[in-house]
Amino acid sequence: MTIRDARPEDLPAIWRFHAERGADCPLPEASGRTLLAAQVLEDGGRITGAVMAARAAEMILTLDHGWRTPRFRWEAVKALHRTMEQRLQGQGVDCAYLWLAPPYEKPFGRKLIETFGWNEPLWRCLQKKVQP
Repeated sequence: MTIRDARPEDLPAIWRFHAERGADCPLPEASGRTLLAAQVLEDGGRITGAVMAARAAEMILTLDHGWRTPRFRWEAVKALHRTMEQRLQGQGVDCAYLWLAPPYEKPFGRKLIETFGWNEPLWRCLQKKVQP
């Protein structure tokens, strides 16, 4: 069993595994800027597994809640959202993620969904910090 960097000729096997599982999520484009790394598991010359890392952005918002009014702060959030979205476009970011603390989950989450088109993933999300 060997783990190595994926090569273009490995893609048909990777796509097949993905399709067979019926996974309802797209794989990153192998030739695109969104793919950071891809490795395959090879056993006896046969590709038996793969792992891919796509470029994603974790969004972190912080505001002074004593600053002006809630309505003014919401306008500031909208402006920050627009400028950050523009900044990320063309940088190979596949998806953005935002973690909402329980007290903000319903009211603020609803505003993000309705105003900006954020959505809740169907799949459970896990995280792991990568050491620098």
